[in-house]
Amino acid sequence: MHLQRLEISGFKTFLKTTTLSLISTEGHKHKKDITAVIGPNGSGKSNIVDAIRWVLGEQSSKLVRVRKPEDVIFSGSDKLARLSLANVSLYLNNEDHRSDIDYSEIIITRKFYRDGQGEYFINNNKVRLQDVVLLLAKAGIGQKTFSVVGQGMIDLILTITPYERKDFIDEASGIRHLKIKKDASQRKLEAAKQHLKEADLLITELEPKVRLLARQIKKMDKKQEIEEQLTQNQKKYYGYNLNHIQEKLQTYNTKLIEAEQTQRAQDSIVKDLKNKLSVLETESHSSKIFTQLQTDYQHLMQSKKQIEIKLATLANEKKASPQTILSVSEIIEFLEKINSRQIEFSEHLQKITTIEKISEALNTHSIIAKDTTKLINILKGKGETNNHSASNNKNPEELNAVNDLLKNIDDQITINLQSMSKFNLNEENTKRSFFELQRHLQKEQEKSREITLALNSIQVELAKLETTKDNLWMEINNSGIKHETINEALILAKNENLSIDSEQCRININKLQHELSSIGSIDTDIVKEYQETNERYTFLTTQVTDLNKTITDLISISNTLEKTMQETFHKAFNEINAHFDKYFKILFQGGSAKLVQVSRENPDNPEFITDNETSNNESIMDTDIFSSNSQCLGYSTLGVEMQANPPGKRVKNIHSLSGGERTLTALALLSALIAYNSSPFVVLDEVDAALDESNSERFSHIIDELSNKTQFIIVTHNRSVMLRADMIYGVTMSNEGISKVLSLKFNNVDEYVKS
Repeated sequence: MHLQRLEISGFKTFLKTTTLSLISTEGHKHKKDITAVIGPNGSGKSNIVDAIRWVLGEQSSKLVRVRKPEDVIFSGSDKLARLSLANVSLYLNNEDHRSDIDYSEIIITRKFYRDGQGEYFINNNKVRLQDVVLLLAKAGIGQKTFSVVGQGMIDLILTITPYERKDFIDEASGIRHLKIKKDASQRKLEAAKQHLKEADLLITELEPKVRLLARQIKKMDKKQEIEEQLTQNQKKYYGYNLNHIQEKLQTYNTKLIEAEQTQRAQDSIVKDLKNKLSVLETESHSSKIFTQLQTDYQHLMQSKKQIEIKLATLANEKKASPQTILSVSEIIEFLEKINSRQIEFSEHLQKITTIEKISEALNTHSIIAKDTTKLINILKGKGETNNHSASNNKNPEELNAVNDLLKNIDDQITINLQSMSKFNLNEENTKRSFFELQRHLQKEQEKSREITLALNSIQVELAKLETTKDNLWMEINNSGIKHETINEALILAKNENLSIDSEQCRININKLQHELSSIGSIDTDIVKEYQETNERYTFLTTQVTDLNKTITDLISISNTLEKTMQETFHKAFNEINAHFDKYFKILFQGGSAKLVQVSRENPDNPEFITDNETSNNESIMDTDIFSSNSQCLGYSTLGVEMQANPPGKRVKNIHSLSGGERTLTALALLSALIAYNSSPFVVLDEVDAALDESNSERFSHIIDELSNKTQFIIVTHNRSVMLRADMIYGVTMSNEGISKVLSLKFNNVDEYVKS
């Protein structure tokens, strides 16, 4: 992997898009390219280094030499307006697949807008900063360690704390990506512990409520079980009783229909008898005829009486007749007797009710008739006597005429009496039929009353059954059971002829209703509340289980990573230590140097630096969101201290070295780091500024040697470095404050010379 080119647009002093191709056309097969960036002070050379550092994900404004993040955007000039976007793209050749990504070319792009919004892209796909850093870490590229060494970084290597210096060893040993993973695991572990703590608190809070709600749900389940039992008993009870009532209703309705039919038939019989009685009553009105006969009889009797009086008068007129048998007074007396019998006869007639009465009246009439005949015979005898003695007298004729008239009346009376006797006989037959019919009517009416009583009894029973049925339905409605359920039970009872102990079933219903009453009402929303609370409780308990597993897994991962880092670190430390001594001797032409592991296990080490001892310079760890706090690493090595002894000197503290010696010592460590695990490229920004010509020559020799492993981009004023460069970029600045770049590739020198 190597850096192919860099594109800068709107970053600091680079207004227009500036492209730096960082590989030569032909190149040297035995080593990678060395690119030198030269130019006067203030031309913007270091802005190229800042652009590389910035696109690699640097978050510290101070390390990219700006006050505010938006200061990386071209701020304009007197003639040019400021821009709203800074855009830097880094093109990496990944044909060797050093980075575990399926691209032969990796393009890392960072954009920053003046409104404060920033974006990262990998091959034009928007990603997170963490994705960029992790990708670079796996490829051995870091923006804060030896991959990009900016101005002041050389001196900073010597002044930083041992714990911060250790990051350079981590970078070179290739465990930075493991540190990032471990830091992520540590953050996840802390987050998981915090979440576990919060979940435990929530579970502690929810557990009593869940138990309370569970008891309520248990009561509700019990209530539902009782309600189901109650419903089953109600179905049996109501179904059986309704079916029983309906069967009785059907039976009584059948009886009612039959009774009504019988009553109608009996009513018809009674009506017929009443009609017959009515006819007989109508016929009884013919008694008027009998009354008329009596009236006629009385008239006849009165006429007879008058005739008899006339007859007596005529008889009295025959005074001269010596043959007169009866005196007038005797005749009158005899007539009065007859009259008396006639009155008696009239009374008998009025009192006739039976055949015997008629016989008595006829006897009385017969006596009257005999008396009358006797009187007539007497009177006739006297007339005969007078007829011999008194000739030419008209009295006898008149007397005969009166006698004839009297006889005629007697005949009429006899006829009248016979009519009355016949009438009375018919009347007797009619009355006998009437009484028989009346007795029959009374019997049928009694039977009708019995039928009516039976009908009324049936209607009363029907009314009772209907009332019982209505009360049962009212009870059903009050019980809350659905009519559909009762209808099903009714059909079942009817089809299967169910037989139950109704009284026991009623007792069971009352008992179950009492149990329901004891449980009381339970809010139906409690089910939803219980479900929600229990779901949350179950979720939290599941989360706790998952978090405990996650914590266990994270601890295991951390331990595994720690072990791997520890082993890798110790191996790298020993080799880097050897390289450090080697390059120190090259740069100093002798002497010795070594790295010392500083840990809390040997606090008496004179080189040990506590956490409170920090450099006056800004710590490179201050803004690294992915770096691990040394105290969290867990393995014993917490820091790396440097010991350097130039030729002829014995220095106890590197702070006692001169400026040049300090620079050479830092360059020796940097060279050792690159020699152990070369980064795909290294950017050096005037790290050789403090070196003299001879030291510069030795340093450039080391650079040339290390270029076999690493691509170098060096901002320098050193001629020795320039001579070893494969290409040179010159940077100038125009009057508008815009940096411009000119390139020179040494394989094209002959062409430049000829031109």
